[in-house]
Amino acid sequence: MQTESVAQVRGRWMPGEDQLLGTASDAEVARKLGRTEMCVYQRRRRLRIPATRHVVPWTPEEDCLLGELPDQELARKFGRSVIAVAHRRERRNIPAPPRPNLKVWTAAEDALLGTMMDYELARRLGCRAYVVAYRRRRSGIAPFGRKARAWTRAEEMLLGAMSDQRLAKRLKRTVVSVSVRRKRKGIPIFKRKTHVWRREDDNILGSRPDEQIALLLGVTVLAVRHRRGRLGIRLGRRRITG
Repeated sequence: MQTESVAQVRGRWMPGEDQLLGTASDAEVARKLGRTEMCVYQRRRRLRIPATRHVVPWTPEEDCLLGELPDQELARKFGRSVIAVAHRRERRNIPAPPRPNLKVWTAAEDALLGTMMDYELARRLGCRAYVVAYRRRRSGIAPFGRKARAWTRAEEMLLGAMSDQRLAKRLKRTVVSVSVRRKRKGIPIFKRKTHVWRREDDNILGSRPDEQIALLLGVTVLAVRHRRGRLGIRLGRRRITG
């Protein structure tokens, strides 16, 4: 027993350990032997011992959903790999669902979004329900039966004043809804203006904390730090000239 423990410490494999290879997953064997999974994997490959594969049988319910949703979404739903889902679908000659963003939508069809359940509108339009749901979410339209939060005048005044991501977080809305609202109002996307540094701006660098100077000049703290470092000005050092 003592000899075996010493052998394990040195990394040597005992005959009894080799016999366990392939009898279970590499992770399970590693836990039993107190070794790493990579160590078990490399030893099994060196001895050309095939891995144990635990095949989880497919249920009729899973087979019925093949092709109804993208393989990636079904893989998350089933707890399987995307390759396994795609292979199962191809073996049953089920075509992959069309990408939701490939459908060409008309103005009349867009007007129907959110007026009924997604699956009902999908039947009417002859497409899949997830295609309708994808379009509705991209348009910032709430599901049928759920009242969408109306935009206030104060919220619309902020459109384009900052990035859509930042405004969405501030208003507790989705980025898509903010982007769609901004485009409908004809407001261009926010573009940060480049600050032109003047001599008087440089003169106050280092005279007070970077946060205060950033507020004073209307720039970011990172911009102040970058400018101060570029000019070789240390924090706390007054550099005021006439």
